Amino acid sequence: MPTLLMSGGLSPYVTQRIVAKLAALIDDAELRHLPAAGHMLPVTHADRVNPEILRHIWRAQKLANLELAKLELTADAGPADAAQPAGSARRHLVFRRSLG
Repeated sequence: MPTLLMSGGLSPYVTQRIVAKLAALIDDAELRHLPAAGHMLPVTHADRVNPEILRHIWRAQKLANLELAKLELTADAGPADAAQPAGSARRHLVFRRSLG
């Protein structure tokens, strides 16, 4: 399973060590370290973190040979069909296996 680990140089040292150990233990894990970021790097450095996450999602999609499709919400869809994480106002992407 593709794994992306990120850490910030201003995070507590023990946190940085945990991320480094995980990167060493997980086969083919990718590690991104932002020296000027703290433990809230997804918030404070979103401009650097978000592109990495997107790149990672597309890499995982390619490796798994999945087709990424937008979830189409229709007016007659039941509650299970329209399930989204709490607090989300945007449509989300779902993975669908290619039958071909």
